[in-house]
Amino acid sequence: MSASPPIPTWRKALYAAAVTVGVMLALSLLAELLARMGVVETERPGDIVVYVEDDYLTLKETADGPVFELQDLGRDGVLQARFSAEPAPGVARVMVVGGSFVRGEHAVPPGAPIKNYGSIPAWLDAELEWRMPGREVEVINAGASAQGTRRLIKVVPLLLRAKPDLVILIAGNNEAWIPGHGYDEVLHDWVLYRAMDRALRPPPEQAPRYAPQQASNPALNDDFGTNLRRIDRACRDAGVELLLGTVPINLADYDREPFTQQPDEAVERGRARCAEGDVEGALAAFADSTVPAIGLAAAGRCAQEHGRFELAREMLGMAVEVENKGRARPSLNQITREVAAEGGRGLVDVDAIMVQHAGSALPGEGLYIDNVHMKSLALRDVAVWIGDHIVEHGVIDPGDQPVRPSPTVDELVELRGWQELHRSVLSRRY
Repeated sequence: MSASPPIPTWRKALYAAAVTVGVMLALSLLAELLARMGVVETERPGDIVVYVEDDYLTLKETADGPVFELQDLGRDGVLQARFSAEPAPGVARVMVVGGSFVRGEHAVPPGAPIKNYGSIPAWLDAELEWRMPGREVEVINAGASAQGTRRLIKVVPLLLRAKPDLVILIAGNNEAWIPGHGYDEVLHDWVLYRAMDRALRPPPEQAPRYAPQQASNPALNDDFGTNLRRIDRACRDAGVELLLGTVPINLADYDREPFTQQPDEAVERGRARCAEGDVEGALAAFADSTVPAIGLAAAGRCAQEHGRFELAREMLGMAVEVENKGRARPSLNQITREVAAEGGRGLVDVDAIMVQHAGSALPGEGLYIDNVHMKSLALRDVAVWIGDHIVEHGVIDPGDQPVRPSPTVDELVELRGWQELHRSVLSRRY
């Protein structure tokens, strides 16, 4: 018998490829099944605030017509909002997007429904109802804890399907992640890739949701600006007005939180000179510090103690730029201002208004629950400033009745029946 002819190399390669694809497909199906059953976990802690889940915004048919259901980030099966697929005739729809600063969950007692009271969107909804009696306005809270612009560039186009008249975006506190490579988001959709990534790089037991990766400030700034411009372009293409807002930076409590390093000899020397009244000598000593964030913060406190408030804000702002402790850095707010100006978009400069209102104090004194989350009544002030911009610039047609002045808090509480929640807020730290 003659020997069988050798199998061509190309056929061997094709067979090997087919087997490999088959094995990978089988493993992918198995991983997907195990993940759905809860047997294995394929997501990393930071994934939830970077990638958008498939059921984030779903369109459903109901007896009253089609509605959108907006899922609560990180809380499976919990709805954050439910609204008609299209706004009713004559109703102006406003979407407010951003992180937990927008969402407002920290500003209300645990268990209270955030969509009803305490958040910027809730206050704004009531504010516009009072001020525009001739126009019905629907304000939807699309804020999500730890959500940064990397996620918002995917979220906003989805929300535009609901045909808002206005999108309000306030972001900057959660800019801590940049993809490692261009295919990152594509690969993340593959369950086997996620499983292998988690197995090869086990996450720490207590990883912060908001910072899966800490990139350099210049890279984050570039990414932030790019993301804002992409959101601006998406809104422009949809014919939707975009209103940008800066994030207020809590300088008052900055150095009351621990630093990553300890004060050096130059800082101690500067503090001693400041106590003696030698401000210039103190500033010179602080400038010699090898721990810049602590040196700058100490310089800011020294300037504040001696009545040099503008210098105090400048020094503490520079300290935040070096070590932000979860806050938005001043440079990000500046980028927001630049993007608004270059695109001809409206801007509510919350941070600048806070500085103006602070007067001789540091911005944030007595207004915050923690490093970035403001108390409910402070968020009400932010809503008033946004409402002022909307009214003064005619962003929303007020209808056939005169616009009214901004109401008092008590008038809004009475309007919405918030008495019980409001008493709870006033009696606690919120």
